[in-house]
This record gives sequence, structure tokens and C-alpha cells, in this order.
Amino acid sequence: MRRIRVFALVLVGLLISSSQGRTVFQDNFETGVVAVTQPSTADADPVATTGSWAITEQRTGQPDSLVDVQVINNATPGSQGGSNYLAVERNVYAMAHANLSEVIKDAHLTIEADLYVTSNADPYAGARIWVRNGSNTTIGDGTEICSDYFLANGQLRHYTSPTTYTLVDTYAMNQWIHVVYVFDLVSQTYNLTVAGTTYSGLNFANSQTQVVQVTWQGAASGAKFYIDNLTATTDMAGAPEPKVVLFQDNFEYATAVTWPDAATDADPVAQKGAWSEVMEQGGTTGTGADNKIGVQVSNNVSPGPSEGDKYLTVNRITYGWIRGNLASPGGPELVSIEFDVYVTPNASAYAGPRIWIRNATDNSWAGPELSSDLFQANGQLWHYTNSSGARTILGAYAMSTWLHVKYTFNFANQTYDLRVGGTTYAGLGFVTTQDQIKQIAFQGAGAGALFFIDNLAVKTAAIICNTYPRGDFNRDCKVDFLDLAEFTGSWLDCNLDPISLCGQN
Repeated sequence: MRRIRVFALVLVGLLISSSQGRTVFQDNFETGVVAVTQPSTADADPVATTGSWAITEQRTGQPDSLVDVQVINNATPGSQGGSNYLAVERNVYAMAHANLSEVIKDAHLTIEADLYVTSNADPYAGARIWVRNGSNTTIGDGTEICSDYFLANGQLRHYTSPTTYTLVDTYAMNQWIHVVYVFDLVSQTYNLTVAGTTYSGLNFANSQTQVVQVTWQGAASGAKFYIDNLTATTDMAGAPEPKVVLFQDNFEYATAVTWPDAATDADPVAQKGAWSEVMEQGGTTGTGADNKIGVQVSNNVSPGPSEGDKYLTVNRITYGWIRGNLASPGGPELVSIEFDVYVTPNASAYAGPRIWIRNATDNSWAGPELSSDLFQANGQLWHYTNSSGARTILGAYAMSTWLHVKYTFNFANQTYDLRVGGTTYAGLGFVTTQDQIKQIAFQGAGAGALFFIDNLAVKTAAIICNTYPRGDFNRDCKVDFLDLAEFTGSWLDCNLDPISLCGQN
């Protein structure tokens, strides 16, 4: 019996250990980008396999110098495994911002990388590493958890506040060294290991409860350093991935037309949920009429579907939008919304799609919205921060091509992550405090807006279990090793009275 119980404990241990060390950022610079040999004028920005990069590289008179942050394959100094590595060389500004795939809180976060700092007559021309509670590209704004400075004279500084520091030690320049950070967000301290030497219990520069980004900065003009094998892992329990479908339409179930077809009303038919309002007004049949071409399921060769044979065209003439009501509300568990979008450029920047996520099923724009993001027709992405119209520019996106967009709503934090193509904007605040999602709306925000949608799906992480299966001891609606461990852990236990009965068949 003891052997059986030991077996059960081993099973549990294996299951627990398999959930640790979850990767939230990774880039070995070997995939997603064509490396260059410096000097090169090509724009060889890195593409992370997990998480995303935001790159700042600027020279005098050049808003994007292209060459200050590059994935390279030079023989000197050479990579630390593989063929490629990242070069950061500051002229005016040079920063590589690594945005984690999710916000990390109340947990441990380990960041590892190989680092090569080139010596310089100016000691400040080294590498400065910022670990931050922010996804923007502004450093020194009070969101930093740590800001450690690998000076170009071999000194290592640890900043204890935004402006004060202590000299930790020296480190070896002009060679690869392995750097490991381990952050404890509960104790507000971290350990830093540089080439085998560990500095323990370093205090956070600012009190922060979560980590969103790691920034690698060329700290002064002339700084040059290299990075390889960057990873970030956490022991934070991962939230269950949304899997239960609340709304879905791949536009394959409606009769498609070759757009524009003024004679046919080719409105979409959702596979789950329902399109509650299709607004297409003005134009060819007169102002105020349903012009049919404002919202149509299309099968045009250009731009063609993202997948399958059909897709949705939205063209605003006087008014143009479409609302989808979920089959049931999403929340308070995680809710994801995914779709492919293709935005056509327009001289009017407002003539792009505005995406509304709402906690209502009516046909109003007057709240209660969780988010309202505008893909401007000039390639800028706007995030609205309140219901009065205040907004910020998140960044640029590619027009005239299909992009995959994913929203992930976290009701506990009242924040959401927005992934557009390969770029993630993490921790965006809800426009207003809400506890559910009931509707998604695609609006042509300005006259002349023309965009296309495909493969729309809304999912929730809520667990729906109609009947617990036999043998489901832990009531997670499935029978697996966890149930086997619980079963074997109590094998041959006996509570009969008297105890002598336990030995009888």
C-alpha cells in the first residue's frame, strides 16, 4: 500500500512540475526575420516566438534609422548557439522593448539572456536593462521595477530609486556573459546573477505589482551591445484558455455576392449568436434607404478571403456598421475575441473600422462599452481610454493586407490585451467598469470606410459541465491522472469499526 501511495505522490509531483516554467517571452533570433551582416541598411527587426517586440531606433533627421536594432549573423562576436543574435547600437535613440505575452503578477518571473557589452571610452555608453509595469516605449516614467546599468567601463550599477544607485560589482566586457533575473512580486525583491555571481535581495526601484515589459536600452550615444537567447518564464498559474464558443461566423453559411451588388441583400448568418443590427444606409438608392452594398458577404477575388471562400465587406456611405450579440454573456472568466481584418487606406484617417465591445444588446453607442479601438485608415491604431472620446495612439499597423486580431479580456483586472499581427498591447484599461460582454460591433467610423472581416470567434474560459463523469473525483468534468492520483492515494484505506473487519474479504 505504501508503494501505491508513493506512486500517487510521484504522479502529483510530475503534474505540478509540468505546470511550472511557463514561457511568456522567447526569442533566440533564429526565426521570423532575415538576418543581415553589419554594416547593412536593411530593417532587420526581431520577431519573437512568444511575446512581441517594439523597436525604437532613431538618428538625426531619420525617424527610423533601421540599422540601430538589427538581427545579425556576423562572425564577430558570433552568436551563443545558432546563427543569429541581436545588435543594439545607439546613435540618437536605440531601444528594444520586449512585451511579455501576458501580465505577470503575484508570482516569480525569471528573465535570462546572453549579453555582450562592447567597451567604450564613455562609460555611460553601455547597456541598461529596464523591467517595467508598462507596455509603452517611455522609460523612466515611474513604472520600472528595476533599472540596472552595465556600464561600458565594466561596472554594474543597481538603481534603488529612479535617480539613486549603488555600485554592485564589475563584470567582463567584450565577451558573452549569461544574465539571470528572478523577480519575486510578493516580496518586491529580485536576485540578479551575472556570469555565475548572484546578487540577492535587490529592492525594486518602484513598488510594482506586475511585470509587462523588459527594455534593452543603449544608454548613451555610441553604445553597442548584443543579446542572444532571451527568455522569460513564470510560475504563475496560467488562466484557462477560452474555449467555449459564444459567437462565431466564418461567413461561409450565407449566400455570397461579388461586391458591390446593389440588387442583393447578402447579410451574414452567424453559426452561433446572432447579427442583431445591419446598418447600411445612403448611396445608390437614395439617402435613408438600405443600399445593400454597405454590408455584404462577398466572394471577390480581391482582396479574397483570409480563409475559406467568403468574407464580410463593410462599406460606409452614409452609415455602415454591424452588431453581433453573443449567444450568452461572456465573463467574469477570461473572454477572447479573434478575427481577421483587412483595412483599405483612405485620405480621411477616420474612414477605418472602429471595434466596439459592449455589455449590452441594444443598438446604441452610448455605452456601456469595455473597449473601443479605431483602426484608422492611415495605419494608426487608436485606443479610447474613456467614454468621452479621450484616446491614445498605440502604434502603427499594416493596411491593405489581412491581419489577425485577438482581444483577451480580464475582468478581474478590468484590463485587456490586444494583439494585432505580431504586436501585443498589454494591460489596456476598460473604457468603463464592466463584468460581462454581450455584443461586438464593427463600425465604419467615417464616410468612405471600406474594410473586410473574416473568421470571427468569441470564446470564454468558463467551464460548462453537464454531468460529471464516473471516476471524476476532483469534479473538473474529466477523468485523468489527477483522479488516478486521488484514487490510488486512498487505496485500501478502511474506516470500518471495528478495525478488525478491514482485513476480511
